[in-house]
Amino acid sequence: MLLELDIKNEADRLKLQKLAKALCDFKRIEILKLIGEDKEFNYGELAKEIQRSPTSITNHLNWIREGEIIEDLLIEGKRGKMQKIPKLKITEIKIKLK
Repeated sequence: MLLELDIKNEADRLKLQKLAKALCDFKRIEILKLIGEDKEFNYGELAKEIQRSPTSITNHLNWIREGEIIEDLLIEGKRGKMQKIPKLKITEIKIKLK
């Protein structure tokens, strides 16, 4: 999905501010690259893949979700327990500066 923002629009400026916070950390960029792959990762798998604690991954995902870049899908995992699988809501961002 393409997100188009116009810097002259106040609501778009607020969205851009949230996006900037979501994208300002290299670990978050790394997480987004993994989420963008065809494989589904739950939070624990992302933590192992990036070699960070589950708490750290959850905090990063919260920032990314606040930027409205991802959404969580709930799927039934092993042993019937529900798992959160982060999925991209936005795949492209276009910002109009003039």
